Amino acid sequence: MRSNGVDIPDPATPEFTVDYPPTAKGKAAFRACSPFLPEKFHAQLPTAEELEQDFAFAKCMRAAGLTDYPDPDGKYGGEVIDTRSQWFHHPRLEDINKKCHRAYPLAGRASGPRDFGPMG
Repeated sequence: MRSNGVDIPDPATPEFTVDYPPTAKGKAAFRACSPFLPEKFHAQLPTAEELEQDFAFAKCMRAAGLTDYPDPDGKYGGEVIDTRSQWFHHPRLEDINKKCHRAYPLAGRASGPRDFGPMG
């Protein structure tokens, strides 16, 4: 990350998360460095059906009122969780999430190099 212009500390333990600035530079550095993440971050790419449900889930979340809910990564699926985004603080988030997961139960199931974005 540092060689890509993002100053982050070395991980303190084998179980770590990657926290970086919410900038284009930070995201580009994460993408460039993700091949160097431990194998557990590369465990499984989503199936075509899981990826389709990830996109449908995001569309469901937006239709239910979380208008800034992002589409998943087109390769790894899943959700980018940024605790500072408006959808994360929506008063009906829990109810909407449950509703959409009932409709699309495979959404978010695959595990690959996940970009959880800046947390905090």
